[in-house]
Amino acid sequence: MHIKVANQRRDFLHKQSYHLSKTYKFVFVEDLKIQNMVMQGNKVDLYFITCQM
Repeated sequence: MHIKVANQRRDFLHKQSYHLSKTYKFVFVEDLKIQNMVMQGNKVDLYFITCQM
């Protein structure tokens, strides 16, 4: 059962990444340290900016 779920997740992620790579010329990924944001108490709004060219 665990192998089936793992394969479904892998398949979903592959399909999503393929779709993004074919739809957009550039895809940016940011590695955020969420725990640091929570500890500072800042209100943080995350925006995903995509440029379609």
